[in-house]
Amino acid sequence: MNILTERPPETVLVAGRETPIRTDFRWGVRFEQAVLGGAGAEELLALWFDEIPEDRAAALTAALWFYCCGDVPEERPEEPEWEPLYDFGEDAGSIMASFSAAYGVDLSTARMHWWTFRTLLRALPSESEFKRLTALRGMDLSGLDGEQKRRLKKLQSSVRLRRNAPVSLEERDERWRRRVGAVFRRAGERHGA
Repeated sequence: MNILTERPPETVLVAGRETPIRTDFRWGVRFEQAVLGGAGAEELLALWFDEIPEDRAAALTAALWFYCCGDVPEERPEEPEWEPLYDFGEDAGSIMASFSAAYGVDLSTARMHWWTFRTLLRALPSESEFKRLTALRGMDLSGLDGEQKRRLKKLQSSVRLRRNAPVSLEERDERWRRRVGAVFRRAGERHGA
């Protein structure tokens, strides 16, 4: 799907039927927070669907496709635990400020599709508060020494997430797709997929 020529989907295909899905970006944010919190499949499905479809495995697959903006992760072996470079809860203020400065959008009142939100989040200018914050958190200091390294390490420490091992935004997204895919695959196995 090309978001420049087609509207983002309002439904997903579940067991051969077009099924309405919640599209507002807030549901995607809640979904990520629920995954980090260890939510189960039923709770994750309840975030996306007003009425959870009977075919839970197909609903999980469809929800994963939607969450990943149509870019479903490849089957890969599980990887070691990792922590994201940003957190929607901890970074809500910098995300809101960055959207306001870059796009003139007030996220507290905006109605925005999840796919549009993810696209705009990734495309925020490098000088935005959010991108500066994530760049600082993910900065590799191994090639530095002396005062510059101490100064940057102190800055990183002051903005580090509570449970963080930094990765790039692109790597984080890929790992999220795989992590969420693993959650959905495990849940699908329990529901007979």
